Amino acid sequence: MAALPPPPRRLWESGSRDEWRAALVTETKAAAHLAKNVKAKQKLPSRNARFYSWTPKAGDGVTRADLVKLMEWKLTRGKMRPLMRFIVALDEQEVVESTKEGLALVPADDEAGLDLGALRQSVERISELKGVGPATASALLSRYNPRLFPFMSDEVLVVAGNRERKHTLKRYLQLAEEVAAKARETGMAADEVERAIWASTVLNGT
Repeated sequence: MAALPPPPRRLWESGSRDEWRAALVTETKAAAHLAKNVKAKQKLPSRNARFYSWTPKAGDGVTRADLVKLMEWKLTRGKMRPLMRFIVALDEQEVVESTKEGLALVPADDEAGLDLGALRQSVERISELKGVGPATASALLSRYNPRLFPFMSDEVLVVAGNRERKHTLKRYLQLAEEVAAKARETGMAADEVERAIWASTVLNGT
């Protein structure tokens, strides 16, 4: 059984690659713990598996069905918010066009590095869809290029940088930069940094 990871703030301050990798390994345990103990999160393990195996293709948009599945994952993993009704009501073509154009603004690989100007434009374009804010856009970007883009979860917001839990574009750009620095320090992907912090938060009950 995976050992308990360090508390999230101590993990964030750590530069140990071994410590971060060990925390990431506990993600499955954390999801199973929530599924067992919280009725609303019973489907989290299966939705995690589906979400993390999904990679939107460069040059393509995503469908409304894709966006619905993304939102199912987001609402199961985090706090329930009344957003799904907006997503299911979106026009299919509008979803495809907005996400295609938004994803085209940022690289699908990490060779170019993190460009905050391009990231701003991408989030703004994707967020034109009703019911899609910076946090949901960040979830999509985290699957499009997990090396560069983290999901803007509450768990990572409250340990990184100024620790402000604001789901704004400005805060996401700060977070992306902060997580990128931690990813370089630990040899992890930006997405993995967020996932390790999430697992640490769940298992430490913080």
